[in-house]
Amino acid sequence: MAEAASEADEVAEEPGLESATHSTTEKAAESFKIHSLRPEFNAENHELYVGYLRDELSKPAVKSKEPHADDEKELRPRNVALTGSYGSGKSSILSKVVEELGSRVVSVSLSTLGSEETPPEDDSASKDPLKTPAITNAIQKEIVKQLLYREKPSNVPGSRYRRIESFRKGRAFGFSLLIAAGLTALAFLTGAPSRIEEIFGNELGPNVLIYLCVFVLVLILSHGLQSLFHNRVWIERLTSGPASISLTNKSESFFDKYLDEIVYFFEANAYDVVVFEDLDRFNDPYIFETLRELNTLLNNSKQIDPKVITFVYAIKDSIFEQLGKLSINGVKLTDEEIRQLAVTNRTKFFDVVIPVVPFISHRNARDLVSNEMASSGFTFDKAILDLVSKHMVDMRLIKNVHNEFGIFKQKILGAGHLDELKPQPLFAMIVYKNLNMADFEKIKEGTSKLDHLYTDFRELVNEQISSVNRTIRAARTKIREIDSVAARSKELGDRLERYVGRLLGAAGQTMETSTLTLAVATTPEELRGAEFWRTWLNDDALTLTVGYQTSVPTNYYGPQSVSQSFILDLEHVREALGDPLTLDGWESDDKSGLQTSIEEHTDLRDFLKTATMSQLGQRPELVLKNEHGTESFGAMAERHLGKGLALDLVKAGYIDRNFSLYVSMYYDDLVTARARNYILHSVEANAVDINAEIGTGPQIDAMLDEVGDTIFAERSIYNIQLLDHLLVKEDARLDRSMRLIAGDGADESAIRTAYFSSGSQVEALVARLAPLWSSIFNFLLKDESVADEQRVGLIDTALSAIIDKISYKTDAALSGFMRSHFSELATLSGAKPVASIDAIVTLLTKANVRFEKLHALSNQLKSGAVEHSLYDLTNENLIAALDGEENLALDRIGSINDDVFRYVAQDLTMYLEIQMNSEVTENTIEDHKNFISVLNELADNEPGDVTAVVERASRVIVNKITALNEKLWPIVAQTEHLKASYANLTEYIAKRGGIDSELAGTLNASTEIVDLQAADEPGKRTLALAIVASDSIGNEKRAELAKSLGLASPLLVSELSLADEDPSLTAALLASDLIEDSAASFYALDAATWPVKRAFIRRSAAFATYVDEIGFSKPDFVSLAQDPETSEEIKKAVVLNLYAFTDSLSRPALDALAQFVIDCGIAVGLANLVAMATAGVTSTSLVRLISLEIDSLELDDLLSVLRLMPDRYQRLTTTGGHTKIPNTIEDLRLADHLVAAGQVSTRDSSPTGNVFKVNLKRGA
Repeated sequence: MAEAASEADEVAEEPGLESATHSTTEKAAESFKIHSLRPEFNAENHELYVGYLRDELSKPAVKSKEPHADDEKELRPRNVALTGSYGSGKSSILSKVVEELGSRVVSVSLSTLGSEETPPEDDSASKDPLKTPAITNAIQKEIVKQLLYREKPSNVPGSRYRRIESFRKGRAFGFSLLIAAGLTALAFLTGAPSRIEEIFGNELGPNVLIYLCVFVLVLILSHGLQSLFHNRVWIERLTSGPASISLTNKSESFFDKYLDEIVYFFEANAYDVVVFEDLDRFNDPYIFETLRELNTLLNNSKQIDPKVITFVYAIKDSIFEQLGKLSINGVKLTDEEIRQLAVTNRTKFFDVVIPVVPFISHRNARDLVSNEMASSGFTFDKAILDLVSKHMVDMRLIKNVHNEFGIFKQKILGAGHLDELKPQPLFAMIVYKNLNMADFEKIKEGTSKLDHLYTDFRELVNEQISSVNRTIRAARTKIREIDSVAARSKELGDRLERYVGRLLGAAGQTMETSTLTLAVATTPEELRGAEFWRTWLNDDALTLTVGYQTSVPTNYYGPQSVSQSFILDLEHVREALGDPLTLDGWESDDKSGLQTSIEEHTDLRDFLKTATMSQLGQRPELVLKNEHGTESFGAMAERHLGKGLALDLVKAGYIDRNFSLYVSMYYDDLVTARARNYILHSVEANAVDINAEIGTGPQIDAMLDEVGDTIFAERSIYNIQLLDHLLVKEDARLDRSMRLIAGDGADESAIRTAYFSSGSQVEALVARLAPLWSSIFNFLLKDESVADEQRVGLIDTALSAIIDKISYKTDAALSGFMRSHFSELATLSGAKPVASIDAIVTLLTKANVRFEKLHALSNQLKSGAVEHSLYDLTNENLIAALDGEENLALDRIGSINDDVFRYVAQDLTMYLEIQMNSEVTENTIEDHKNFISVLNELADNEPGDVTAVVERASRVIVNKITALNEKLWPIVAQTEHLKASYANLTEYIAKRGGIDSELAGTLNASTEIVDLQAADEPGKRTLALAIVASDSIGNEKRAELAKSLGLASPLLVSELSLADEDPSLTAALLASDLIEDSAASFYALDAATWPVKRAFIRRSAAFATYVDEIGFSKPDFVSLAQDPETSEEIKKAVVLNLYAFTDSLSRPALDALAQFVIDCGIAVGLANLVAMATAGVTSTSLVRLISLEIDSLELDDLLSVLRLMPDRYQRLTTTGGHTKIPNTIEDLRLADHLVAAGQVSTRDSSPTGNVFKVNLKRGA
C-alpha cells in the first residue's frame, strides 16, 4: 500500500490524462460546498439528551402542590452537567436547548481567554491543582464580560458598569425636547414675559415667537451637548469636605467585585438558565467551585426571587480528576484516595449529570470521514482513511478537513498547476495541517519537522550513495589488482625460471632435468601462478629447493648418479629479480564475487537516487552516522515526528518528498514537482543535495529560468544531474560554479568525488575545472573516485585546458604517469588542441617529467621540452633536440642549441655514455679552439666526468692556464693537456698550494720546464725545490725537471728534506749535480736513513777523498763496511785511515773491513793491525792480515800485535812450554817466522789435524 502510494506520486501522469484530471477537479469544485462547523442538531443522535435537559429545565422553581394532587413536584436543579468527550455532540445538544428555551437562556462560551488574558501559572499550581487563582480570575473576568456586555445599557440602566454605546439620536432628541420644554416653562413662570412686553409691547404674536425661539435654541443646544460629550464625560467622584462619593467602573476582582452587577443583570432580565461551554478547556477545576458559589448566591438573593437560576455546564468527565487534592493537611494521598475524592467531587458539585454517549470514535470515524468527504465528491483509498480516521474523532475536525481539502484542491491541484501533485498526498497534508498547525505553518519557511526530516533523508541518501560509490570503486580496484596479479605472476615466474636456469646451466643442468620444491613439488608452469607467489609471500620462511642429478666418478664402480640441490630463500630471490616482492596486492579474492558486488551496489545506487522517504523507511539496514548515533530513516522519522499520525503518513508514503508543494500555489507548469522541490529545499536554502533527481533537460532549464543566475554562485549548484545538463549544454554561466567547485571546502570535495563516481560528463567537468583548480592533477591521479580506465583521457583533457595563470600542484606521480602513458596522450603529440603550451611546459617542468621519445611530441611542445630539458638524455633524443644533427660533440651542440648544451652539461655521465656509443661523435670537443670555452662551461660538474670529456677531446695543449676556470686546472694537468711552462707551473703551484697529484701528471709526462725567459733565479730555485719535494713525480723525473731549470748553484741538502725520501732521489739529485758532492752535503743527511746515505755514497764521485772527514755512527760505519756495493776506493780509504774512525769502529765493521783487506791483499800497517786487534777482530782474520805484511814487521811490533790476540797467540810471546794454534797456511807461516826469528823453538814438522804444536823456548 505504501509503495503504491509512493509510486503513484513518483510517476507523472500521461498527457492524455491531464485534461481528465483537470475536468474532474473542476467538477469537484462545482459540487464542493463549505460545511459549517457550528453545532448541528441531529435528532437521531441528540434528541435523547435534549429531552432530558428540557425536562430538567422545565421543572418548577419552587415547591408547590397542585390542587387535588398528593405528590409534590420535584424542583428544578440549579447545577446541571452535560458530560462527554470532545466531539461527542454537547454543543449540538445545547444549541437545540437554547433554541427551544429562547429568551430564558444566556449562553457563555469560553473558547479562549486571549493571549493578553492568560496569566502565567503560579508555582502552587504545579504542586496542587486546586490552587490556580490566576487562571480562575481570568475565567471569571471572561464570564462577567460576556454577561454584562450581552445586554444594551438601556436594558440595565441601574448598572454601574460603564460601557460605551452608540449615540442614539431619537433618545437624545426626546431628552432635548424635555429640557427645552422645561426651560421654556421655567422662563415663563419666572417673569421673563414682562421684560419681553417692555420691549415688544403686549402683542401676542411677537411674544409667542420669542418663546418659540427660546424653545428651539435650548433644544438645539441640549442635543448638541449630548452629541459632543457622549461617552466622553461622566461623574466619577463627588467631594464635600472630608466626605467623598466615588462612582468608578474600574475593578480589580470579578465575581466578588461585580456580584451586585451580576445579581442586577438577572434581576433586570428574564434569564434563568445560563449555559457554560468550554470551561474544561483550561483545565481549571477551581472555576466550578466559584460558579457553584455564584449560583448559590444568585438563588439566595431576594432581588431575583422567586426566579431560580440554573447553570448548565458542558464539560468532559476527566476534569473531575483534577478536583482531588494531592494531600490533605500535609499527608500525601494515595492514587486510590485521589480517585475516590474525584468521584465524590463530581457528584457533589452538580445536581444533575447527564452523560453524552459519543457517536464518533476511532473505530467508526473512517465511515464518517469517508461520508463527509464523499458529500463533495472526494474519494480516497481505504488505506489512507483507515490511517487518518483514528486520529479524527471530532466531527468539527472532520468537517474542517473537508473544507480545507476542498479549497486546497482547487488551488493546488487545479488546472495550470503542478501535474505531479495528487489528491491523496494533499489530503494527508491537510490532515497533518489540522493536527500539527504550528508545524504546518513552518513548512513555508523550511523550518518544520518535515523539513528537518527531509534534510536528514537527503543526507542519508547522499551518504549511502557515497558509501556505495566507495564500495564499487574498491571492488573495481580489486578486480584490476587480480588482473594485474596474474600478469605480474607470469612475469615474475618467467624471470625466476630464467634465473634458476642460469644457475643450473653453471652446473651443466637444465630446467627439464631438475625438480622444484616449495613446501610441495612445483612445476615451472606453477611458478607463473599467483598462488605460488601468494604462498611464498605469506610465509617467507619457505625456501625453493632446486634438485638435479649429476654423475660422480668412483674408483671401483665407474660414474655414479648423485642427487644435488641448491636452495633459494625469498631474500635471495628479491635481490636476484630486483623486486621487493611484498605481500601488498596479492590478497586472494573471488573475481566473480566482486563483480556480483558491483552489480548489487549499482542497483542499490539506482534505488537510492529515486527512493522516496517511504521506501527508505523500509530499508533499516541503510543508516547514517550523525550526532544522534547511527540512525536508519525510520529512527530519524520517529525522532523528528514522534509516534503518531505524521510518522504513519510518512511511512505509508502519503507524506512524501513533495510535502512542501502542497502548502502554496505554483503556477509554472514547466517546473516539475521534483524541480520545485529542489528549489525549495536546496536553492532557496542554499543547501547541497548532490544526488537529488531534478528532471529532464527542459525541466532543468525551466527551473533555472525561475531561480535565475544566482544559483550559479551558490552551493545549490552542487548536483550531479544539474551539472550533467549544464556541461552538455556548455553553459557559460557554469564558469562561476566551477570556481566554487574548485574550492577546498567539504561540500566541494564531496561534489567532486560524487560527480567523478556517478556523473556522465566528467571529461567536460575536467575541461571546465582545469583553468581554475590548481590541484586538478593531484586529484585525477590519486583520488579513488576517478576510474582507472578514464584517468588517461581525463589527464589528457586537463592538459589541453590548463592556463599559465594558475600554479598547478603536482609531484612525482605525474611524472611517472606521463612516462607510462606517453603514447596515449593526444595533447602531447599535437593531435588535440591545447589552451596553452606554456602552461603545459611549466607543469611538466614542475613535475620533472622526462619524455622517452622527444620526436613524438608536437613541434610546439618539443620546443618547450627542449628548452626546459623535459626528455631523457639519449642519442635519439639529442638528435631530435638538435633538429637532426648527429654529431654530438659538445662544442657542436653548443653552437646549435644552448638549452641542449646546458642539459647535457648537467648530466655528463649519461652524455659520455652516449658519446662513447656513438658511431658519429668521435670526440667530446671537436675543435681545439673551443676547448677552453667548453671546459669553462663544465667547470661545476663532477671532476671525473669533466676528466673524461678532456680525455676524449681532440688533442690540445693549454698554453695559458689562467684562461681556464681554476676548478679545471687539476683536470687539464692530470690529463697532460697543460704545457709545462714556468708561468703555468708557478701559477698552478701558487693557487693550489703546491704540486699535487694532478700537476704531477703533466710533470711526469714532461722532459723539461720550458719558457724560462722571464724566470729569475729565486723563482727557479723555488720551483726546483717544489719539484724535488713532490712525491707524485718520479725521482729521476724530479731531478731531470729541476736540472732543466738551469740553476746557478746547487741546492742545499738542508732545504730538501731528503731524510724521508726515497734514496734514489738523493742519488738522482747528486747525479744531476743539483746537490753538492761534499762532506757538508753528507753531513746534512745526518738524520736520514742509511739507504739515503748509501745512495749518496754510491752515487758520489769524490766520496773517497773526504771520507776521513766524516764522523760515521757505529751503525752507519758497519753498514758502510759491510756494504758490498761500496767501492774499493772508498773502503780502501777507510781501511787506510781507521785511526780517523776511532769512535765509529766496532767489531762487525772491522771484521768486514778485515775481510775486505784480506780479499784485496792490502797491507794495513802496524797501527791498523793494533786497532783491529784491540777492537777484537777474529784471530783468524788477524793472522791472515799479519801474514800479508809479516816480512815487513819488526819482531817487537809483531809481538805487540800477538799480545793483543787470544791466549794461544799470546803464549807465542812467552817462554817455556808449548802452545797449539790452528793448522792454517797463515798460522804455519807465522810459526815458521817466529822459529826463524828465534822467538819460539820449533813446531810440528808434519802437522795433522786442526791444530799443530809450537814449542816455546825454555826460559833462562
